[in-house]
Amino acid sequence: MSFFLTNIENAYGQIRGNFHHSAQHHMHQINAPISEVLQAIIEEAKQHSFTTKACPIAPKNLNNREILAPQKGYADMAKVYARLYNWWQPNSLVISDVCLAYKDYQYVTQRPNDTMTYFSFYRGSAMGGAYGVAIGAKLASPDKRVYLFSGDGCFRLYGGSLSEAKDLGIVLFLLDNHTYSIVAQGLPLILPTVDSASFHDTLDKMDYGKIAEASSWLSYSVSADLSNFDNILLEIEKK
Repeated sequence: MSFFLTNIENAYGQIRGNFHHSAQHHMHQINAPISEVLQAIIEEAKQHSFTTKACPIAPKNLNNREILAPQKGYADMAKVYARLYNWWQPNSLVISDVCLAYKDYQYVTQRPNDTMTYFSFYRGSAMGGAYGVAIGAKLASPDKRVYLFSGDGCFRLYGGSLSEAKDLGIVLFLLDNHTYSIVAQGLPLILPTVDSASFHDTLDKMDYGKIAEASSWLSYSVSADLSNFDNILLEIEKK
């Protein structure tokens, strides 16, 4: 039996106003102010006694799928995410756009990192929206280190506004694979009878380093073998 508490009616992913389709067995959903629901649960729990038992220790590796090796000429993103997981600086805020990072980073790292706060902005599939969130976060808390994962597809939607944020000190990790990858991966499952040529998921290659420099940002390109990745991180630490 599952219980789902929400204060958002018709939230992203619901069908006919609920998440019943996502549970294998019976599920109860409560749409109400979260704080009031939790307070009611706490007060009710105080009236009862409970017995507990120790939970088994979770295995170090929680994944059950093989992570594919990168194609020739592309960086191994599993290694990139693992390195960043151990590198994040104190007081860091990391934001993922609607790109492969929002699911791949969490799959690779598996567990939260107490050094930083992580947000994924995939809800509603508002590609490019995380850029504005990163700017707002930096303006609200200038002392925070703000990092943004974004795909080359998302970049198309805000790239012309880079220059306005050139002095904020935001670090943008741009994932360039010349593809709307979420589209390429999702549509075969959503529209299995549609020919892939109709997906329009391919992007022309661009020199994002030159775009960044033309907008007065510093630019670094990570080598496919990651041989310069640590040096780039050292440069970022200095900023």
